[in-house]
Amino acid sequence: MFNSVFSKFSPPRHYGKKTFSYFLPAPPKRKNGYQEKEFDQIMEHLTALDFEILDIKIQSYTQEGNGGIWIFCVLGALSKEAAAKEISIDYHAVAGERKQNIQLDPDIVHEP
Repeated sequence: MFNSVFSKFSPPRHYGKKTFSYFLPAPPKRKNGYQEKEFDQIMEHLTALDFEILDIKIQSYTQEGNGGIWIFCVLGALSKEAAAKEISIDYHAVAGERKQNIQLDPDIVHEP
């Protein structure tokens, strides 16, 4: 009961929802795992745009000699401005925005 009364006086948690999809090609075979830095930077960028990741679904895709996974995200807009934005990400622009600040796992081999 208290939640329903107070929710009338507080702003909504999300001002809308958006979807974001990303295709991650299958990497070459390796002996060790690796971190997908491009996807990490895109997720960090979406958070900076005032989105919260509400759900992530993954679907594998296989084609002869080629494959990968589709990543589908449901994002919650944390502001009216974010809800009004169209999500169109140019990875090269995202990568150039900031210095590499993603913590890398020293036990994983990271390729340049």
